[in-house]
Amino acid sequence: MTQLAFKHCGLQHVLIVALLIGAHASANNRHSIDPVASQALNNLSSGFVECAAYFEIVSIAAERSNDRNTAVGYSRLGDTALRRAVMTARMSRTVTLPMKVTLARYEMALKDMLSEIDHNVSNISILINDYSTQCEHLMEHPERVMKDWVIKLMKKE
Repeated sequence: MTQLAFKHCGLQHVLIVALLIGAHASANNRHSIDPVASQALNNLSSGFVECAAYFEIVSIAAERSNDRNTAVGYSRLGDTALRRAVMTARMSRTVTLPMKVTLARYEMALKDMLSEIDHNVSNISILINDYSTQCEHLMEHPERVMKDWVIKLMKKE
């Protein structure tokens, strides 16, 4: 496991990016932000959720291989990714929805990934191949991922 478990969150930079690309407070709705920023935050939150599910499955696989330290490390990464997903979702949604949406996405991601490995953690290499690099990058550099989403979405406009 890499040292990404010990990296700082970087979400303050994500919020700054969101603010710089057009977030604005509204008298009626404090969550009123630019549509590009909102979509970028939504995509970032989805990425964190996907990584949380991936980390949880890797943790289970490590536990079943009697590698307790690795299991605990990935479980903590999963918890961190899930917290980041909720925090990011809160930046672009009303107060009541972020937790519901995040948990629903997490459940869907777990189901999809478990199906992808045929509900057998001995097939974990499939998920490692698909998610390891992108999740490591997202956890280490959320502000870069946010900027990339903003640039991509602005090109679509």
